[in-house]
Amino acid sequence: MAITETLRNGTGGLGPFSFDFEWLNSADIKVTVDNVLKTAGTHYNLQNLNYTTKTGGEVLFTAGNAPAASAVIRVYRQTSNDDLSSTFYSGSAIRAQDLNNNFTQGLYVAQETTNNSVQDVGNVTLAASYTFNAPPSAPTPTSGSHLTTKSYVDTLVTDTAFISGNLSVGDKGDLTVNSASNWTIDPLAVTTAKIANSNVTYAKIQNVSATNRILGRSSAGAGVVEEIVCTAVSRDLLSAVDVPAWLTYLGINDFVSTTAVSKTLDNRERCTVTAAGLTITLPSAPLPGWEVSVSVAGSFTNTIIARNFENIMSLAENFVIDRPDVTVTFLYVDTTRGWRII
Repeated sequence: MAITETLRNGTGGLGPFSFDFEWLNSADIKVTVDNVLKTAGTHYNLQNLNYTTKTGGEVLFTAGNAPAASAVIRVYRQTSNDDLSSTFYSGSAIRAQDLNNNFTQGLYVAQETTNNSVQDVGNVTLAASYTFNAPPSAPTPTSGSHLTTKSYVDTLVTDTAFISGNLSVGDKGDLTVNSASNWTIDPLAVTTAKIANSNVTYAKIQNVSATNRILGRSSAGAGVVEEIVCTAVSRDLLSAVDVPAWLTYLGINDFVSTTAVSKTLDNRERCTVTAAGLTITLPSAPLPGWEVSVSVAGSFTNTIIARNFENIMSLAENFVIDRPDVTVTFLYVDTTRGWRII
């Protein structure tokens, strides 16, 4: 096959880049960079052309038009076939050179046509990218090796067509297709690792059947989560914020605490203070009937009882226990009298 082009890799520089194919006229020598046609005299200049044998030469790019190092430079011949190289008239002399040029022109055009065409002779590697002005059509395929169009494939990938016409009955790995073309996900297909964190939302969990249900398991042994029936009282107990709240809700009168640091009391707390200079704060937002006591376990006489915005003995003042080894009990009456000492 005759050589009608030369491929070179860009270097980031201007060149020169040599080529060695034959040519008839220098205007027939074309240059592309990454399939983009360049203009002689603007993007590049031809030099060292052998006008004697009309073979080979060099391409030197102009300043600012150097191809990148990764660029593909294609120097090729595109012989003009618009007119004959030489025209003969009646009575004119016929020169051998003119005849040769006409025959050479035809030969070169034929060579270029052959090299640039895709022939049905097996696998063909295209020397460059080609763009079709109109996309070629393809008939409906009748074999797995036939070419087809995107629109034809799209008709097969719709839910109905894909399931009923192209997915046969049977086990497909993680899916099973029955005779009615229904898909079933195999029980072990969706493993824990295949579910992203937080992807199973509350809305995607089975609905609870009724009010006052706790999810857990009352049956013996391990197994599926069950609904455990509870009551509103049970719910309130579960929502209690601490032990004193539990005790108050259950009606247990007193609970005992001991402290060596300042603290705030809860209703029904019997607190023993073991260090000097502490501040013991009465419960906040008390209700009539609330009761607490503070015991001084030592010889110190400076334990402060902070009123926590409520009166003590009808006075808006804190109370100081100035006796050692004593117990003082406080009973809340109302917003006017506040805490009474009993």
